[in-house]
Amino acid sequence: MSSIRLVMFAAVLVLTFAAAPAFARQPVDPAAPCPGCAVPAEPPAPPPPPAAAATQPPADQVVIPPDPAMAPAQESTSVAAKAPADDLDDDEPVHQRTLHGFRLGYMFVSHFDKQIDPDDPESSLKESADMKSPHLFLIGYEVMRRLVGHSWLNIILVGNVTVGGLEQSKFYPSGNALIGFEFEESFQIGVGPNLTPDPGKVAHIMFAGGWTPRVGSFHVPVHGFYIPDVDGVWRSGATVGVNW
Repeated sequence: MSSIRLVMFAAVLVLTFAAAPAFARQPVDPAAPCPGCAVPAEPPAPPPPPAAAATQPPADQVVIPPDPAMAPAQESTSVAAKAPADDLDDDEPVHQRTLHGFRLGYMFVSHFDKQIDPDDPESSLKESADMKSPHLFLIGYEVMRRLVGHSWLNIILVGNVTVGGLEQSKFYPSGNALIGFEFEESFQIGVGPNLTPDPGKVAHIMFAGGWTPRVGSFHVPVHGFYIPDVDGVWRSGATVGVNW
C-alpha cells in the first residue's frame, strides 16, 4: 500500500514539473482585470487650451508693432474724411474754367494829333474824335475761358469790352477778342482783333500779356497790351482788375 502511494506521489511530481514551463511561457498582462476585481474608472479628459493661445502668431512670423508717429496722421485723415462737404474748398484754380471781372487801366495814344490824310486837316484823332489828350483812363469788363490741359499749359479765350476817355467827358468804346496760352495758371499771352467805331480804321490787332496771381478767393490780373497802326498812331497801356 505504501508503495502505491509512493508511485502516485512520484507521478504528481512528474506532471507538475512538466506543466511548469508551459505556464512560464504565457505573458501576464498587468492591466488585464483579474477575475472578480473591480474595474477602475477612466480619468477625465484634460481641459482645452485657452482661446488666447490660438491668437499667438506662428514662430516663423515676424510681428511689427504699430508706429506711434503714424497715429496723428491717421487721426487727421479720419477727421478730414468726417468733415462736412461745405467746409471743403472745391473752388481750386485748376477747376475754375471761366473767370470774369472788371478792369481799370491806362492807355497812351501816340501821334494822336497826326494828320493822317494830307488833304484833310481833320483826319487826326485830335480833330476827328475831339480827343483832348493822348492819355486815357480805361474801364471795362472781361471774360476768360480756360481749356484746361491738366498740366503746366492751358489754352485761353478772352473777350472784353472797354471804354476810354471818360476823364475827358468822351466815350471811346472798343472790343477785343483774344486767343492765347496760360502757363502754370498764372502767366498769360494772347493775340486777337481790336475793334473800334472809327470809320477809317475799324479793326486793329492787339498783343497782350500779363500775370494773374490768386489772392484768396479772387484772381488779380495785371496785363499790358500793344496795338500797332500802319500810320504810326499806335496805342499801348496796362490794366488791372479782379476776377472771380
